[in-house]
This record gives sequence, C-alpha cells and structure tokens, in this order.
Amino acid sequence: MLEQKKLFDWTEMNIMLNGIKTNISFMTKLFKKKIASNVQSIYNEKAFSLQCFYKTHLKITEILTKIVIDF
Repeated sequence: MLEQKKLFDWTEMNIMLNGIKTNISFMTKLFKKKIASNVQSIYNEKAFSLQCFYKTHLKITEILTKIVIDF
C-alpha cells in the first residue's frame, strides 16, 4: 500500500511537471512571436520614415537642380 502511494504521488508529480513544461514552452513561443511582431512593427515604421525622407530628398534635389539650371 505504501509503495502504491509513492508511485501515485510520483505519477502525479510527473503530470504536473509536464504541464509546467508545456506552459513554459507555450509562453516562450508566445513571447518570441510578440518580440518578432514588435521588431517587425518598428522596422515598418523606420522603413516608412526612411521612404518619406528619401522622397523629400528627391524633391529637394529636383528643386535645387531647377534653381541651378535656371541660373
């Protein structure tokens, strides 16, 4: 009877540990996805800003070129 009780407790402990490992694995995957999503969002914002800067730079260059050609 005592052996059965120890075996039962050990089995229950294994089930709990497996559940904890599964939760940690799930949370790690979720955390990695969240970080990847945040990095992608920041990248998109920076890329858009850079694109706007480049378009502005081209426009200024175009205007300056016209001014230089007019003189």
